[in-house]
Amino acid sequence: MEHHNHLSNITFISFIIFLLVLFKIVKIWSYNTSTVNLPPGPWKLPFIGNLHQIISRSLPHHLFKILADKYGPLMHLKLGEVPYVIVSSPEIAKEIMKTHDLNFCDRPNLLLSTIFSYNATDVIFSMYREWWRELRKICVIELLSAKRIQSFSEGSVVNLSEKIFSMTYGITARAVFGKRNRHQDVFIPALEKVVVLLGRFEIADLYPSIKLLQWMTREKTKNVIF
Repeated sequence: MEHHNHLSNITFISFIIFLLVLFKIVKIWSYNTSTVNLPPGPWKLPFIGNLHQIISRSLPHHLFKILADKYGPLMHLKLGEVPYVIVSSPEIAKEIMKTHDLNFCDRPNLLLSTIFSYNATDVIFSMYREWWRELRKICVIELLSAKRIQSFSEGSVVNLSEKIFSMTYGITARAVFGKRNRHQDVFIPALEKVVVLLGRFEIADLYPSIKLLQWMTREKTKNVIF
């Protein structure tokens, strides 16, 4: 009797999971077949979109060239749940980056960049808002102004990468301990791992609605760093 109840529970849970997956596939399929005014692009599979075409190529930009020859310099792809617009024309790129730059200036909302930049509040990953404009103004005035750059013209040759890392470690130590820590070098391996992780592809970014993937990515990140 207990064995029968156990099998019934497993069957019920499996059925619920099947319904959830089926609902997700139908939802994505409905979006793909809707009449949204999007640029042309290759046909998209349910759930994965054009992901199968991207991962089948060691050099994705070669695929973009082939697709652009067929669908034009402005085309629509979908990787997982996330839509992408691929631009392969300098004229259209100028329209996006210069003429209509305010409409396209937001950063992508990536999971790891959100984790490591305090919910995307730094100048690199922050969305285009008043906060980011203030950060940019501070950087331009204090670091990138002509007068400030000229003040750095005299001096000895340095390894810029080492200096940037050293400054990053110092800022991190002050943020954590309230002062510069003479043992801050022990954090170097952890910060180097963070840099590697930020440049890595994460499947959770392609399926932002699946919270389980985000939780797994967060736990995996903790294990890698600590």
